[in-house]
Amino acid sequence: MPKKHVQITDEDVEMVLKVKSEHPELNNFSAAVRWILLDYRTKIANTERQNDILDLQKKLGELSKEQSLATQLLVNMGDALGIKAGTRIDDQAVFLDAKAAVNQRIDRAVTARSTHSSTDSSQLGYSHRSVN
Repeated sequence: MPKKHVQITDEDVEMVLKVKSEHPELNNFSAAVRWILLDYRTKIANTERQNDILDLQKKLGELSKEQSLATQLLVNMGDALGIKAGTRIDDQAVFLDAKAAVNQRIDRAVTARSTHSSTDSSQLGYSHRSVN
């Protein structure tokens, strides 16, 4: 471990002596200085983690608002399309039409993949597919 020369003020010495008196397991001055540095690093890391947690909480709050907005828009659209409240969605004509349209798109994509696939012999193991 490289030895470094550090200038320590009287205030620094007082702080190290205070730490040594509070923590009798620290046998010498160097151990107390190492403990102070480690404690400082831990506090910085905890502060950074706390900031990350706050950022995540903010993002989750924004996502919740967006989800509420999307749900409200769907309810309003359902009202405009005449979807009856309190009935099974499986029985609604709008749902059945949407489900059929999605299934048709999926079927077309699967068919296109299976009929338009080709491999490039120069790159074994790779296939190039065209999906419309």
